[in-house]
Amino acid sequence: MARDARLTDPTETTLPSAFHQVLLILLGTLFLGGSGEQDRLRERVESVLPEGPRRDRAVAITDELDGMVDEAVRGFILFHHDFYRSVEADPESESKRRLLLDAQLEKTRALDQRTLDRYMELRTVVDSAEWAEVYAD
Repeated sequence: MARDARLTDPTETTLPSAFHQVLLILLGTLFLGGSGEQDRLRERVESVLPEGPRRDRAVAITDELDGMVDEAVRGFILFHHDFYRSVEADPESESKRRLLLDAQLEKTRALDQRTLDRYMELRTVVDSAEWAEVYAD
């Protein structure tokens, strides 16, 4: 099956345009569902769990999750910068862009796994009733 010439022609704007769309979706998700959600999660944890070591640990986990959102945003911004610098430096070097994409995908996968691990840890800190109340709505 022949490749669409627009995907390999460096004079076409299809790649940057599509990339920008994906980047906007990812950043929008992080901004709209990210830090604000983490602040609400922290508030809910503080309101549901009684003061003590479990609550302190749960709040610390929500703070870690919030830091991961910031890390993801910074990572995508740096990736965007590096990606377009590589396009400008050598518009025909698809291999360089693939390496950058692969590295970013690996960073994202690792961050996703760390985030999931923190949520699982949070789940072990709160009991079932508290978990249901924290995530009510």
